[in-house]
Amino acid sequence: LMIGAEEHFRNTANRTHVTVAERTLATAATMATKRGIPHLFLVNDNASLRLAGVDGAVLGRRHGIYQENLAPFSYISGAHAQLAYSVGQGWTITDKNSSNGTKVDGSALVPEIPCVLHNGSKVQLANVEFFIEIY
Repeated sequence: LMIGAEEHFRNTANRTHVTVAERTLATAATMATKRGIPHLFLVNDNASLRLAGVDGAVLGRRHGIYQENLAPFSYISGAHAQLAYSVGQGWTITDKNSSNGTKVDGSALVPEIPCVLHNGSKVQLANVEFFIEIY
């Protein structure tokens, strides 16, 4: 379950080790809020996942800030897809030549071509579905 940066650091204040990925995610989320970027979440209730979108972040089992969350999903590639935000388009996802493909609302993405995401969209990384929340 992904939470805001401030709450995350409150919850981890008693831990002796905070991972680089956790610090990166928290810093990026804080910067996005300051820049006025709408919040994006990838939500999979079955797996109890709520991943906070970060501009430029890679979604993969071996690469990117979500790798600890996605490692259990063997059909997701090491560097499966990438999120991005631009003022003109909003949030997008790009398949990074994944082995098992990426779909948005049931349509397969062409690798390396960004697809605009909308609140309520369904994103499928290989066989794992996420619902998009943007606000």
